[in-house]
Amino acid sequence: DVVDTRPDGSLRCAYSDLLLVSPEGTRMHPKFDEEHSMPQSFQSGTHLHSGRNMHGLFAVSKEANGRRGNKPFGKTPDAVLTKSDSIGNSFLNSIGGKTFKSFEPSCNKGMVYRAFLGILVAYPSCLNERRMPRVLLPRLIELAASEPVTQHERHRNFILNQLHGTRNPFIDRPDMVAKIDFDQAYRKEA
Repeated sequence: DVVDTRPDGSLRCAYSDLLLVSPEGTRMHPKFDEEHSMPQSFQSGTHLHSGRNMHGLFAVSKEANGRRGNKPFGKTPDAVLTKSDSIGNSFLNSIGGKTFKSFEPSCNKGMVYRAFLGILVAYPSCLNERRMPRVLLPRLIELAASEPVTQHERHRNFILNQLHGTRNPFIDRPDMVAKIDFDQAYRKEA
């Protein structure tokens, strides 16, 4: 509750800004989840435990969690929009004749993508490319670098630094996102 509480005391869905808990503490939405910005299934193995890093966890409504599922964020340049609503956009992408679905939240893209990319630099070789194709990273990098850092993100970064002594460097310096080579995030195939 402390990490995701907004400056006004409310708790909101990271993907849609739906009010989950009012500033007075009244539960406004019956069900919500702890969402991993990098799903556990994206890991190149469970030994890294990147899913335990709280920088990548957000409160989201059950509906938003279900919509995103374990689809990767972003979209390819030729992606086809398949659904758009207050939760986000779903896309059908194609790479080399293979299709896959992806998701972008309707709001807070910069915040969510900075969290995702922060996990990648904290856990080198953590990604399985079959789950998160490299072709999607430019979109995440673009939005993480261009969307302004919010007061809420700064609050989360401060609290998480107090709780476990780490910061997301892309909240402190969003301009650095565009200067990082994220290839180190992918597991090297033997």
